[in-house]
Amino acid sequence: MTDNNLDHLDSRLKVLAKEWLLKCDDAGLNAHIIITWRGAVEQNIAKAKGLSKAAWGSSPHNCVDALGKPASRAFDFALFEGKTYLKNGDDPRYTPRLS
Repeated sequence: MTDNNLDHLDSRLKVLAKEWLLKCDDAGLNAHIIITWRGAVEQNIAKAKGLSKAAWGSSPHNCVDALGKPASRAFDFALFEGKTYLKNGDDPRYTPRLS
């Protein structure tokens, strides 16, 4: 299972992610968190496709809390122009300084 549920982030990262999204919005960036938690199958697929360097259990996307619930320590994001995904990572909108 892969998801973008902010509740699947470590509680400290969840707070930072919300703050970061607000700063993006203030900067005029249409940013969306697209992946928080990755399950075993999805993590290994991401590695096989070169989207991650880590196999299952080695990625911060795979962290769990003491009860075994998702507590990811990473998230992936994407920028959009309207509803169009900006796929070019060299787009200068991917490197703004958010203060």
